[in-house]
Amino acid sequence: MPKMPKILHMSSTSEWRGGEQQIAYLMSELAHMGCENLVFCPEESALHQWSISNGFKCIPYKKGSSISLPTSRLFKRTCNTENIDLVHIHDSHSHNYAWLSSSIFGNPVPMVLSRRVNFSVKYSSTRKYNLKNIQKIICVSDFVKGVVASRVKDKSKLLTIRDGVELIQSDERFIRKQFNISKDEIIIGCVAALSEEKDHTTLVNAARIIIKDFKLPVKFLLIGQDGGLKEKIQEQIIALELSEHFIICGFIEDVRKYIHELDYFLLTSKEEGLGSSILDAYNAKIPVVCTNAGGIPEIVTHKLTGMMAQVGDPEKIAEYLKYLYNNESFKDRLLQNAFQYVQGLSKTAMAKRTLKIYQNILDDKEQHIK
Repeated sequence: MPKMPKILHMSSTSEWRGGEQQIAYLMSELAHMGCENLVFCPEESALHQWSISNGFKCIPYKKGSSISLPTSRLFKRTCNTENIDLVHIHDSHSHNYAWLSSSIFGNPVPMVLSRRVNFSVKYSSTRKYNLKNIQKIICVSDFVKGVVASRVKDKSKLLTIRDGVELIQSDERFIRKQFNISKDEIIIGCVAALSEEKDHTTLVNAARIIIKDFKLPVKFLLIGQDGGLKEKIQEQIIALELSEHFIICGFIEDVRKYIHELDYFLLTSKEEGLGSSILDAYNAKIPVVCTNAGGIPEIVTHKLTGMMAQVGDPEKIAEYLKYLYNNESFKDRLLQNAFQYVQGLSKTAMAKRTLKIYQNILDDKEQHIK
């Protein structure tokens, strides 16, 4: 049986979003498989608190500049003192620290980089993406892999591992009471930060059509942290006289429990690495209407597992929601297809694929030494 590696996970994010949930899934599953996991992250961050609560050793640092020599030096020292076998970098600023720790302070530890976002890679970042220590770049979708490929010289380093899902079901029912939603109202939920790339403007415009033109009794739940656009979204809702139909919930820690109680799941992103909350909706057997942004078409097959409109098309989004509402048998087939599909994307399967990457890297390193 191969030796289980000691992994240091790097994160620079203070809040808890989809990426942090995936780190938590990965660490928990790797621990069950026998790996020792440590976390290098900002002090008092959501991941810092989660790590302590769940028994993982955490090396916190004071978050400051994205180019920080003291943080990079601390990271290199941590690799030495903790005898780290491999580093897993989970975001861009952590990538900066890893690059500096290697190029300036001589950190020799092999690294894996995860790339979740589909933003283009700047030319100025070419050097850090081709850092010798980085043995593999794990992309959340083939779309993201294509974006990163433009800056990576050795394309064999690129691979795709999609997000994992916790395949649990929930019987809890509390949303209607919590938000005073009547049993006759349809609950349509969106799980996404209130930020530019999630395009809530299109969502609200689609809501106007559903409510004003189709005359459907609907309550929209917007679940997610304020990414800077909460006030703008609220202004749009007020201007369209839709206030009584919207509830802006903010951040919710265990969002899966809420997804289970939705009647429909809606995601109107114009940029998306994968759209992993769609997978949670699949598992909860909630019908999905979404846009074809980024990596979403890799997990949504139109009219088979979900309904997918063009980015920025509120009319088509509203039409698809109405169609699902009026066609129960079609909706049931959609749900069954989606549920069967997501069973292959469990968090355990994701962690096993990732561990295999770690082990291959360390095996190659050992063979090179011999």
